[in-house]
Amino acid sequence: MLDRFKEILRTDYPEIESYDLYLAVSGGKDSMVLSHLLLRSGLDHTLLHCNFKLRGKESDEDEAFMRRYAEKSGLSIEVRTFDTYGYVEESGKTIQEAARELRYDWFHTFAENERSLILTAHHLDDSIETFFINLLRGTGYKGVRGIPKFNHPFYRPLSSFKADDIYRYIDENHIDYREDSSNKETKYLRNKLRHEIVPGFNEIEPKFRSKMGAFFEEMNNLESFVHQQVEELQDRILFHKDNIISAPIEELNKLNSTALHFVFREFGIRRSNVKAFIKFLQSHTGSKFFSETHEFLLDREFLLLKKLDISFVELTVEINEFPTELHIASKALRFEIQSFHGIEKTNNPLQLDLAKIDLPITIRNWKHGDKIQPLGMSGQKLISDVLIDHKISQFEKEKTLIIEDAHGKIIAIPNLMISEMVKSDDLTKDILLVIEE
Repeated sequence: MLDRFKEILRTDYPEIESYDLYLAVSGGKDSMVLSHLLLRSGLDHTLLHCNFKLRGKESDEDEAFMRRYAEKSGLSIEVRTFDTYGYVEESGKTIQEAARELRYDWFHTFAENERSLILTAHHLDDSIETFFINLLRGTGYKGVRGIPKFNHPFYRPLSSFKADDIYRYIDENHIDYREDSSNKETKYLRNKLRHEIVPGFNEIEPKFRSKMGAFFEEMNNLESFVHQQVEELQDRILFHKDNIISAPIEELNKLNSTALHFVFREFGIRRSNVKAFIKFLQSHTGSKFFSETHEFLLDREFLLLKKLDISFVELTVEINEFPTELHIASKALRFEIQSFHGIEKTNNPLQLDLAKIDLPITIRNWKHGDKIQPLGMSGQKLISDVLIDHKISQFEKEKTLIIEDAHGKIIAIPNLMISEMVKSDDLTKDILLVIEE
């Protein structure tokens, strides 16, 4: 394994001795093997250890183990302790998402220049598990490429090695490591794949891992090819002048959804909003479309786009006809009129009594000082307080929209609430449905 490892380093980074190397270490098998291989290859490196405080005494023992290893091996070590549970509560993320975000944000602080590399011990089995996780969650072709070997400043020199290679190296070299007790719990998807699903594939096809490695290599080659084709297509149909980019609509309408996604993904067009983007391209001159980063405008035979100047879209749209749709970023608001069949207490769709609405309605960004009369209340309440009550994050607050009637009275907050003024009752005949997608 050592000879193969050295050859990989020589191929990937011929002058790796001149790099500042940082190794993410947990104390587990994989990272301890990688550190051992680096030392036997004559490569000094700084250890980066995260203590997420998720397993009480066990987390602290992992840290102590790594500090002893660093001293014994003559390596520098940096340790960062995180209040992971606090961050979960603040961000609304899962434990796994929070830990990943915290550690990678910290790792990036060590990437000071192009000669800094942050090494992680991901191997082929990790890529196979990631493949299945992405497949189950729904993904495009990028999600089935496995974990990339290079993603500057990150480098994963063990990506072509199997877990069996690592276990064999541990036994042959008597390497100490820490076992994370949570790795045995199959309630986590990755662990279930590791202990139950992937072994089943290995029983069916003994060369399963090797074949998956070949598949990942082919998919990464495909990524390089697609990237080249997209760049050529962009050079041919996108024209840059000052801060405006233009493209002939006739050419765009020849492209399928995948091609449009790739051409415009750097401008905020995702798989989640590409269908709405295609519908927009087929609408009339003057129509606008907003991604999270850019504003698009149809101007006769050209599509014009420019980067948004602010962190949220300044939006004021007047609507007097139904059904209609408003597309913004990855979301869409749909307005429909239906016969009333009884009150449904849902935030999405919202039900507004049509007879109680003075048209036209206006959809706009909320502003400080805006008020709404919540259901069941006789008085008004600041929308800022409503957003706090519903634990809307600061980022989401900036994107919150409101609906007001012809007199400027706020009658609804999409996906959140309607006003007492427009609630349905026994006399309601028709309702205006407001659906956020």
